[in-house]
Amino acid sequence: MSKEGSSGQHLWVSSGTLTPLLKWVDPLAPGSVPMELWGKTVEDSASNSQWFDQFVIKQGAASVLEVSAQPAGPAIMSTLLEGQVVGHPAVGSTHTYDPTTRGINLDVSASNHADGGEMLSIYAGGLRIGMSSSLAAKFDDPAIRRKFAHLNVKFANGLPKECMASGVLAELSGAAPMTAATKVMLLPPNRFLHGKPQADGEAELQPVGRGSQLFLGSPC
Repeated sequence: MSKEGSSGQHLWVSSGTLTPLLKWVDPLAPGSVPMELWGKTVEDSASNSQWFDQFVIKQGAASVLEVSAQPAGPAIMSTLLEGQVVGHPAVGSTHTYDPTTRGINLDVSASNHADGGEMLSIYAGGLRIGMSSSLAAKFDDPAIRRKFAHLNVKFANGLPKECMASGVLAELSGAAPMTAATKVMLLPPNRFLHGKPQADGEAELQPVGRGSQLFLGSPC
């Protein structure tokens, strides 16, 4: 689900494949290579739900930051910064990483919530991005909750105009005009529909499941 302010809408992304979500430029580094946010989803057709289980920040062809939700193991979140494994801090502590080669820095902290989620505070190319891991709380079975562990992303300061943001998330936030391709991503896939499809791509729908939270902030 994507949210701007208090409103929300579902975003449906092709499952199992990294999909470009956002592209922007660093306003403090004119002429630099643009940065991009890509995301991959996992889905559960039985509950009509889809979640993001991986986010990648790229600069050109290079993957600068890779964050994944793990369906098993001691930690939910796995993070690679410029190809190097980022360690897991103790609850209540924060680790700071500040590589200088690609204009990105990272704070990692662990929550004291029961699900043991972690939080990333990212500064990348002029954008402040928060990422967090979470279990799929809609399920009662702990194993299934972990199986569909997922990631949420938040742009607390929105998408500043000087970043010249484009892509799906820019369109959903109002920072860029909505395209036909993005409008299609707001419709549940046919396999998730409980009603009879109507003409012209419309459908009679019953409520569908929820997914990762994408807090877009407001365009500024």
